[in-house]
Amino acid sequence: MKEEKKTVKNKKVLIIASISLVIIICSLSCFIFFNRTDADKTTESEDNSNVNESSQTEWEKHCLSKMDDIMANNEFIRPGLELIETSREEATEICDAENVINNKNVDGLIYRNTLLCRLGDEVLFIAEVYNYTYEDVEAKVNEIVLLDKDKNELTSIEVHMNPIKSAESGIALKFTKDVDFSLDIVQDYEVREK
Repeated sequence: MKEEKKTVKNKKVLIIASISLVIIICSLSCFIFFNRTDADKTTESEDNSNVNESSQTEWEKHCLSKMDDIMANNEFIRPGLELIETSREEATEICDAENVINNKNVDGLIYRNTLLCRLGDEVLFIAEVYNYTYEDVEAKVNEIVLLDKDKNELTSIEVHMNPIKSAESGIALKFTKDVDFSLDIVQDYEVREK
């Protein structure tokens, strides 16, 4: 019994350490890879302020292209996606209702590859978050509201999201012990800003 608890505890520590490492690596990679001169930033700001409908279409094409590249290469989020797959294998209970797994678009942030599962006595919510906006998004905390089939609120979870550059992906996640019901009754979720 003690061995099992120790193994579960070690897995949790490993997962948390992996997530922290992912966030640090993503932040450093994004900073180094996307570091531009002030002149480039000024030009881009002027371009973005003059966006018309046709250039917005070009922006959407650019974002979709980047999203496809990131999904193909998983360059910034591979460790997070590996965590999702590992969690699926180790989960004692998993919510895979169609609505929950579907993408959510919240103010230009697309939540996808969503996973809600029970690992030991904790529940893990993790999602890839794609930034479909013109602006970089700083690290923040959002509220995830779990809903049943009648759209009644079951509970809310504060989810931490790492900084995400425009047209790039990051990870939003939370471990919590506040979910004391079966995940089977979760049919959907909402994302609310804190």
